Amino acid sequence: PAVYEELAVSIRAAAERASIERQALRVPPTTAPLAVVTGAGGFFGREIARALALRGYRVRGVGRSREVSDPYIHEWRACDLSRAAPSAVFAGAAVVVHAAAASSGGYDEHRHNSIDATRHVLHGMQAAGCSRLVYVSSLSVLRPPRWPWERQDERTPLARPDARELGPYTWGKTEAERLVAAEASTLGVATRILRPAALFDRRAPEVPGLMGRRLFGRWHLGLGRPGLPIAACEVSRAAAAVAWCVNHFDQAAPAVNLIDPGLMTRAALLRAFRTHGWRGRMVWLPVPLFATLVTAARYGLSLARRRLPARLGVWAIFRPRRFDATLGGRLLAAASGERLPSPRPAPGERRVAS
Repeated sequence: PAVYEELAVSIRAAAERASIERQALRVPPTTAPLAVVTGAGGFFGREIARALALRGYRVRGVGRSREVSDPYIHEWRACDLSRAAPSAVFAGAAVVVHAAAASSGGYDEHRHNSIDATRHVLHGMQAAGCSRLVYVSSLSVLRPPRWPWERQDERTPLARPDARELGPYTWGKTEAERLVAAEASTLGVATRILRPAALFDRRAPEVPGLMGRRLFGRWHLGLGRPGLPIAACEVSRAAAAVAWCVNHFDQAAPAVNLIDPGLMTRAALLRAFRTHGWRGRMVWLPVPLFATLVTAARYGLSLARRRLPARLGVWAIFRPRRFDATLGGRLLAAASGERLPSPRPAPGERRVAS
């Protein structure tokens, strides 16, 4: 009976979700407030677009691709934000969610696609008269902990300026968030900043890079040990939190570290993976040993090339961090309990019944 009841609850929940999604897809695009999502074709951007559409928003996706086939994106604008962000991209928008950023490459790629793109988005919003921005940053922008027992939260400052030893991705995201903090208000743009932890898709769980790497088959190299802390969040829950901040912009906190308080250790994350069908096996390697091996390998290769490698703080990047996930947990809980659809119009915007 217990198994039957659990199965029945799951089936009812799935049917309810399907009904909500069908209703969202029937919303006439012209009757809903417009949300512009940059990077809408990416891993997180797609989920953000879906979460907004389910809440009754008309979604305009922005990306480099000529077109993205996605039922939750009502309009598409092909645009290289590293070069410019024309005001037409943001015309009529009640809010912009800036999720576009470089995910690979060196410092030049991250300068253009994270820092320059963010500056262009801010100026494009000003030109279009759009005054609300939800900026998707990264948890990695916080300065490395000073002590093993330090617990970081939203009051923890950003990494120092031009902290290239933390790698191109973290450097680009840190400087981009610093740019938002410095320039948005002078351009008349109000901001809400979300810093997602390591994101994973429950439908196809993959070990986050800060925790390990796949070796072959089911086998993975794990960094640290099961009891060490990790910060993670399921991508659809994180996207729902972004949508909640869009929908309740005035009530949203200025900055939130988006961490699931139920997934605060490596062991807890792997248990969550296994509940969704993950069957991987882990071989654990101490983080200090991993940092030593990587540093030695980089210097060994540099000797062969007769050129010193760029400074990279492997230990600072991969060392386990402890977080206070109180604020992020409250936001995730609020987003999970939100009734759908319930789009909030922008100030002065007249809601049109669908």
